[in-house]
Amino acid sequence: LNPAPSIIRCAVLAATNPKGMKFDPAASLAVNTGLAPPLLSRFDCVLVLVDEKDPDQDRVMSTHMISSHCGDRPADGAG
Repeated sequence: LNPAPSIIRCAVLAATNPKGMKFDPAASLAVNTGLAPPLLSRFDCVLVLVDEKDPDQDRVMSTHMISSHCGDRPADGAG
C-alpha cells in the first residue's frame, strides 16, 4: 500500500540582527546577516528594517510608547 502523498505547508517568520550590530548598505544581505545565500533563497519575502540613529525621534517614540502603556497622554499633547 502506498500512502497518499502529504502536502505540507509551513510558515516561517524569522528575525536577525546584522553581524557586528551595524547594517552595511554596501554589503549583501548574506554578509550583513551571516546567513548563507542558499538559506536566504528559501524565503519568499525578506524585509530589511534599518533604524537610523536619531536621538530626538527616539525620545519622541519612546515617550509615546511609555505613555501609551501607562495610559497617560504624552506631555506635549501629541499622539
